[in-house]
Amino acid sequence: MSMRAEFTLPLRLVSESNERIHWAKKSKRTKLQRTASYRASIESLRAQGVSSSGPIGAQDKETLQVESLLPLWVQITRVAPRSLDTDNLAGACKHVRDGIADALGVDDRHSHLVAYSYAQAKGAPKCYEVRVVIAPFSAISPATLSQDPIKAPPGAVTGETVVGAEALRSGATR
Repeated sequence: MSMRAEFTLPLRLVSESNERIHWAKKSKRTKLQRTASYRASIESLRAQGVSSSGPIGAQDKETLQVESLLPLWVQITRVAPRSLDTDNLAGACKHVRDGIADALGVDDRHSHLVAYSYAQAKGAPKCYEVRVVIAPFSAISPATLSQDPIKAPPGAVTGETVVGAEALRSGATR
């Protein structure tokens, strides 16, 4: 099954490690990012024909049935006027990643099931968004891992693959 889900979220991802804000404001932003990415993942993958299970667990969230598609590759691209260094980029994308993991029903610590990579592209002043691509890892070539699959504008800064790609490429399982 050839599946490729893409969506864009109007979110501003900031470096969590460098920001000093009140805990309530940070909590609100965390919840917004996680919920938005969860809902967009569910809708986007459903549109690709992926079925979902009903609400489960204490939080009554539905999860997608992606077992037949595993392993998956998820590319999260931060679009902003200024770029972050790669360790701050990964931290800024954390809550989006958690929402996607919630939708997939796969704990994001399992890098042999879902590989996450991060990139960033230069946006217009005061223009912020997050672009996400979810695809089966078998459909991704090694050359694609070093490129932004969402045709970034000229001069875009791309991040490195941060988690799991080597394990998936080699077919390693835990």
